Amino acid sequence: MKGMLLCKIGRPDIQPAIAPLSTIVREPNENAYSKLIRLLNYLEDTADEVLLLEADNTQTICWYVDA
Repeated sequence: MKGMLLCKIGRPDIQPAIAPLSTIVREPNENAYSKLIRLLNYLEDTADEVLLLEADNTQTICWYVDA
């Protein structure tokens, strides 16, 4: 659940990894643990990346994630 909150608030780039992990909560297997470890390593490696939100005069909101 913390991962789902994180992907909704500030890290939309982890949503493809969170979706399958949220469906196997009751009976996780070894594959689920390896996906979780991979996700945690990705979050640790990209901790310094920021999500930029900006608006121009047309009142269009644009957001960019440095990949």
